[in-house]
Amino acid sequence: MRAWQKHLPGYSYTPLSWLAALLIAKQLQNQGCFFACVAVLLAHKGLLRVGELLRLKIGDVIFQARNVLLLRLQETKTGRDQPVRFKSSLVTRLLRASDEPAARTI
Repeated sequence: MRAWQKHLPGYSYTPLSWLAALLIAKQLQNQGCFFACVAVLLAHKGLLRVGELLRLKIGDVIFQARNVLLLRLQETKTGRDQPVRFKSSLVTRLLRASDEPAARTI
C-alpha cells in the first residue's frame, strides 16, 4: 500500500492554442514539410490523439461540404469506427490542395 501513496497525482497539460498550432504549421511549411503542416492543423481542429492521426488513411477523410470534414477514426480509446465532424476552411483548403503544390500555403 505504501507504493501507491508515494505516487504523485497526475498532471494535465493545457491544450495547444490555435495560434501556436498555426505557428508550428507555418514553420513546418517553410521547411518543406507540407503534410506535417496539415497534420498539425488537422489534429488540433479535430482534437485527435497522435495515434488517431497517424492511423488515418485517405479513405477516412470525407469532404461533406465546402468547409466541413468528416474523419472516420478506425480505432480510438473510446471504440472503433468513431466519426469526427468539424468545420475548418483552412484545414479543408489545405487537404484539398494536397495534390496541387502551388496551393500549399497557409
